[in-house]
Amino acid sequence: MARFAWRAAAAALGLAAAGGAAQAQSVYSFGDSLSDIGNVKAVTFGLEAGPDYFQGRFSNGFIWTDILSLEIAGEFQRTNPGLIGPFARGRRAGYNFAHGGAVSGNNGLNLDAFFGGRIQGTLLELLPPFVLTEQAEHFRDQRFFFGRTFAAGSDDFATISSGGNDYFNGETDVDFVVGSIVHSLDIIRQNGVRNFIVLDLPNVGDIPARFGDPNQAELNALSQAHNALLVSEIDAFEAARGVDVAVIPVGQLFDMIVDDAANNAGGLFGFTTVAPGAGTSGSCLGDGLVLAACPDTYLFYDDIHPTARAHEIVADLALATLFGQSATATEAGARGVAVAQVQLSQNRLMSARFAAAQAGALNSGTLSDRAGGLAFGDGLSFSETGEALASAPGQVAYFRYIDGFAPGLSELTPGDIAAPDFMQASLTLSTGEYVMTHGADAMLTDKIFLGALVSQSARENTAFQSLRDDAADTYAVYAAYFDGPLSFSASIQGGEVEQSFQRATGFDFAPVATGRARTRHATARLDATYAAALGPARLSADAKLAVTDVTHFGYAETGGLGLVDRTVADQGAAGAAAYLGGAAGVTARLARGWTLGLDLGAGALAADSTEIGFAALLDTPGLLEERLDGNRLFARPVEQAQLGGLVGAGLALSQSTRFSLRADADALITADGARPVAKLQASWRF
Repeated sequence: MARFAWRAAAAALGLAAAGGAAQAQSVYSFGDSLSDIGNVKAVTFGLEAGPDYFQGRFSNGFIWTDILSLEIAGEFQRTNPGLIGPFARGRRAGYNFAHGGAVSGNNGLNLDAFFGGRIQGTLLELLPPFVLTEQAEHFRDQRFFFGRTFAAGSDDFATISSGGNDYFNGETDVDFVVGSIVHSLDIIRQNGVRNFIVLDLPNVGDIPARFGDPNQAELNALSQAHNALLVSEIDAFEAARGVDVAVIPVGQLFDMIVDDAANNAGGLFGFTTVAPGAGTSGSCLGDGLVLAACPDTYLFYDDIHPTARAHEIVADLALATLFGQSATATEAGARGVAVAQVQLSQNRLMSARFAAAQAGALNSGTLSDRAGGLAFGDGLSFSETGEALASAPGQVAYFRYIDGFAPGLSELTPGDIAAPDFMQASLTLSTGEYVMTHGADAMLTDKIFLGALVSQSARENTAFQSLRDDAADTYAVYAAYFDGPLSFSASIQGGEVEQSFQRATGFDFAPVATGRARTRHATARLDATYAAALGPARLSADAKLAVTDVTHFGYAETGGLGLVDRTVADQGAAGAAAYLGGAAGVTARLARGWTLGLDLGAGALAADSTEIGFAALLDTPGLLEERLDGNRLFARPVEQAQLGGLVGAGLALSQSTRFSLRADADALITADGARPVAKLQASWRF
């Protein structure tokens, strides 16, 4: 299964620490014969899924849960034969609770089906393993056999395939069947699992066992109603319980396979025998093609169950759906970060302009770091200011500022995604990203400063599991009031980001999906500082307030044959933060007019959103890196109030008013821990 290797990395990425090696996950499987890897064979002593089936599976080879467990859990699952029955001892090795013939819930005994000769789905429904909700309760409560421990973790997965047997055996209550599946999800969640993969249903009436049946159309209608209700109910369940559930559109996949066989000679998926007719029973066993003799052109192995090749495609689609949901969350984060990056660049520039105005050097330039960390060795960029202008009141200064660089990248093609670069170590400006700003400002009087700027941002990179191309048009107006040791500054920023992207889907039959998104943002910020000099020492008090609103308008993604395409309507996010602190410093005079200053500061912070609130207030690119946490691909924004503190040190080197260089290293301390942030700023006069 080497061809699944890069998709394994994609799936593991959503389950493991960002930027690190994937940790071992377990896969717990529940449901019916589509997921059973030998449980019914064991309890029926081989009467079901016997010699004509592959190792107790209801197929001619490995099934989708086998593939999924190996892809997600990797060598851990491979070396701990983990997909074993529910009555075996072990910890974190993965367990398969699925039993062929299992129904979704206890809804009465079907005696007609029993006396008609069926072994499964009748009297056996009275036994817990043959009811999905009972399987889930056994997993949660471990009621059978003392000492059996299922130590599920939040990074583990549970898979569910259920519902087909209900309708196959005469059930017509779609609400009951879907309700039982969602109830089972909740029971499993109570034992610690927070990631789920659920199969919807192909048309039950179109399987060979029901093809041509008088109830064929009714069975298909029940299947379609089931799938529509399943998506709706699981959406509500996700929102209520805070879990992630990927619904795999198996019904849509099988419809496409049937259409491909009828109208395209199987050119896309490779199946040509999908139903009875033209001298075939519609299944390998019905045509006497046992195990290895069953060709990949058959969709069904027996009159109910798919072939191993069909299971392989279902597993492909499951991984692609899982990957798509992870990419969805990450793309929302990418849009938020794209907005924040432009704001950070503008905030640093405005901070430098405030300092230059107060020093009487409005024609100065700015030097700022790109990485937002402690390594300033590369990525430094300079602004250009043009002619030297005096700083007299009423004199307008014009400036241009460039942050980052953009050599450009080639378009992503299917051949480029064999081993994509899924994640970068930093979310700050990198190759292919820049912000270009034009602005003008002036000292209206000796105390009042006013300015405005516009920025264009171009970002073309491969971060966030995709090749992204962002274009932003943003603006800012800013003002300050200087009165001796007291100064006030205020700014209002806003703009929109248009984003297009291409990403690898992980699905062989539609390897690249493309999408477009739009984001709008607005921020208001107010700073107040009181600074006093006591000889070579300086004392200052600072108060800051920032309010930010970010609205994601969602995005539409196409290119996945409709199977992994997504249309997402995102909600907005708002953040507010306040800071109150002080600083003390000392200045030493060096030779030839040079001075060296050291500042130490600390203060208290409060915000209702760690990312949006704190980052907008403190101009700290490093905070944006916290969008990726240890267990989730995308860290959801913190909604509750956050309290914390900021401690830091600054070192400044200057020569009169001609040149200054300042480096700041801070640490933001919250309940989540301490996070270092740093800035480097310089100004000079021509």
